[in-house]
This record gives sequence, structure tokens and C-alpha cells, in this order.
Amino acid sequence: MSEDQFTRLFKYMQERFDKIDSELETKATTEQVDKIYQTLDGITDRLNTQESEMAALLVQDREA
Repeated sequence: MSEDQFTRLFKYMQERFDKIDSELETKATTEQVDKIYQTLDGITDRLNTQESEMAALLVQDREA
């Protein structure tokens, strides 16, 4: 491999790695995704509790 070919290959690979690094910077980390799941789980729990309370109130209202 001549020096010119090596230089072109090196520049090409450097551009590819730069693109990959750029893409990786825009993706969420595992910790960020875990935090989103935890937040969604909390919201789901609150909605389940609210639905249960609303059902209990409706039963009480019908009995009254």
C-alpha cells in the first residue's frame, strides 16, 4: 500500500469514526432510559391508584 493510499484510507476512516461519534452523542444513555422507565412506572402506579379510588367512590355513590 502506497503512502497516498494509506493517507486516503486514514482520512476516510477518520471521517467514518467522526460520524459514528456524532451519532453516539445524540443517543440516550442507559441511565437516561432507565430514568424514563422509572418515571413512567411512577405515573402508571398513580393512575392505577386513581382508577381504584374512582371505582370505590362510584360503588359508594351507588349504594347511597
